[in-house]
Amino acid sequence: MNNKDFIKIIKERIIKEFSVKNVNALPKLTKISVSVRVGRYKEDQKGVESAKEELQAITGQKPSERISKKSISSFKLKGGDMVGLLVTMRGEKMWSFLAKLVKVILPSVRDFSGTNPKSIDNQGNLSIGFKDQTPFPEIDPNKIDKLRGIGVTLTTSLSDPVTSQKFFECLGFVFTKER
Repeated sequence: MNNKDFIKIIKERIIKEFSVKNVNALPKLTKISVSVRVGRYKEDQKGVESAKEELQAITGQKPSERISKKSISSFKLKGGDMVGLLVTMRGEKMWSFLAKLVKVILPSVRDFSGTNPKSIDNQGNLSIGFKDQTPFPEIDPNKIDKLRGIGVTLTTSLSDPVTSQKFFECLGFVFTKER
C-alpha cells in the first residue's frame, strides 16, 4: 500500500467517524516533529554527529539545531549552546512517516499496549516519547554508540483532547482505556 492509498483510507475513516459533509471541515494533521536532546554531548562532537545521522536516517530530512537562548548555571548551560536536534515534516514525508510509525514502529516496541490518552495535550496534539532509537527500522542496533531518547509530536488542527483521540484512532493509533 502506498501513501496515497493510506491517506485515502484515513480520509474515509475520518469522514465516517466525524460525519462531515464538507471535506474542508475535516480535522487535519498539520505536521509531525521529531526531536532528540543532545545537550549532554556538548563536549562530544562525535556524539552530536551520530545523533544527527540517526535522526536524518529516521526521518529522511536533515535536522536543524536547537540553540539555548539563556544561560542556566544549575544545568551547566550557556546561552548559545546546542541543546537538541529537530525535524519538522509536512506533506508526503509526514504521511510516509505516519504510516511507518503506526504500522511498524509502535508495534515493534516491547510491551506496547497502547498510547496513553493523557499524551494528548489541551490543544489536541499527541506527543510520544521513545526511550531509545532501536524501534526505528533504519537504525542498526549493532552500530549504536549511545542510546538516545526520541520525541515525536503530531500536531493537529483540533483543539479538544477528546475529539483528537477519536481523530488519532482514525489514523490507526491504539489507546489504553484510561482517560
